[in-house]
Amino acid sequence: MHYKETWWDKRDKDKKTTEVVEDGDMVAVEYKGWFADNGLIFDTNIRSVGDNATQYPKSATFDKNKQYDELKFTVGGPQMIKGFDRGVVGMKKDETRTITVSPELGYGLADQSLIFNISIVETIPTTESMSRTDFSVNYTQENPEQGVTFSHGFWGWPCKIVSMDNYTVTLQNMPEFGQNYKGFAWNTTVTGISTAAGTISLRHTATQKDSGGTITPERFRMLRSDLPDGVSDPGLITVQNNQISIDFNREVVGKTLIFEVTVKEITK
Repeated sequence: MHYKETWWDKRDKDKKTTEVVEDGDMVAVEYKGWFADNGLIFDTNIRSVGDNATQYPKSATFDKNKQYDELKFTVGGPQMIKGFDRGVVGMKKDETRTITVSPELGYGLADQSLIFNISIVETIPTTESMSRTDFSVNYTQENPEQGVTFSHGFWGWPCKIVSMDNYTVTLQNMPEFGQNYKGFAWNTTVTGISTAAGTISLRHTATQKDSGGTITPERFRMLRSDLPDGVSDPGLITVQNNQISIDFNREVVGKTLIFEVTVKEITK
């Protein structure tokens, strides 16, 4: 017996083909996201994009070991950034859309306390103080005793404990004039030592080609103890106009983001 399509069958078929994403729907999507200012891919769940560094150059903190799982989320829920969540509303299954997300609708504005600026030519004190706790973290192999000499945890030059109490350890830095040290990824040259002023002059050989590198918060704390606690993301290094900037905000923070999104499933 030949089945004849009824009007309500056609109605239901048309409904399915025109179904669009609404608040409360569960959707599954494929996506790739890149920075508006430089075009570098910072995230994707498409393996062919993640594995292709030539066609899709990656940002400094792109996770090369990430899992390429289908992204599922409830539209209007708390899982996604607002710009991405709002951007898929109205899409149909198998539709692809490009979504631009401002920092306000993305990962927010940068926390200025997590950005550190270093001049290519800088002066640092010959002595530095740290808490006993920080000393034990940075120098696990050392027993804090006055007069003990060892290598500086960041710079690698000799230093010694000149004073200490129950709370604080004070180190004297003892670099060699004219010597190169490699606290950062580049060479840093000691260009002056003033005993009277208690200062050490340094020149960093960092250039713009060093931009895009990173430094871990654990290592940076050996240089600057004022990096706030709880920071886990690496600091992104930028070198420009004789200034080195190290930004410990997540790389996506403060950036305009562009996503190309394809809806694979819609569950009402």
